[in-house]
Amino acid sequence: MNNDDHIYRDESITPPSRPVPEPRRRPAADRRYPQVGFFPGSYRARTFSSEMRRYAGAENENEADLNEKIVFYRMFPTYADMDDATRRAYFAFRTLARRGDLRAGAPVAFARVYAYELIALSGTPSPEEAYRRLKKLGETFDDPALKSDVACWLRDMAVVYDLGAGFARDAFGEIIRYDALKERLLYCRTASDGELFEAMSAVSSYPPEKAALFKAEPERFAAIAVAVYRRAAEY
Repeated sequence: MNNDDHIYRDESITPPSRPVPEPRRRPAADRRYPQVGFFPGSYRARTFSSEMRRYAGAENENEADLNEKIVFYRMFPTYADMDDATRRAYFAFRTLARRGDLRAGAPVAFARVYAYELIALSGTPSPEEAYRRLKKLGETFDDPALKSDVACWLRDMAVVYDLGAGFARDAFGEIIRYDALKERLLYCRTASDGELFEAMSAVSSYPPEKAALFKAEPERFAAIAVAVYRRAAEY
């Protein structure tokens, strides 16, 4: 009941004054056209792959082409998205990058195209070197989306190219560490109080160091938190 003393009950729906027309049916697809037309992304990917092989050895020594006038924003960029000036600027960027001189001020879309090339081992002497260059690319560009994608691509490369245990630890290190912490929480009976509190603190959304009791009595805070967790884990 609201302020108007109106009681809401089930009420019948008033029929429309005129019939609602049936929705128009779409005509059946014309099977004479190739099915690839329904998947434009795959055609775009094949085109990029073909152009990547064509441009694998392209270089541009004119560093001046990589200037502040180049504006290039794309989330999934390809060579086809570049005009002549942008393409020259990209090849200048890539020529420098292959020599170890990454320009962080270049468009992030350039970094993405270069990353795609590294993943495909285009213009790179080995999968290991491609991994190192891709990692450096993610560290150089201060773009959260690119950093997240590079972290994922590094893990993919470590697996797909079977780069070995060292690269796997580098790519999956944080995931392995987090899994180890979760294992402590799941099997808390085999973990010491110190190990358990460390795991609780690492995965918690509320860091204990911000708690007033922890600041005043850290040992007592840790003992209480661990005791509560062990008791709750029984259920």
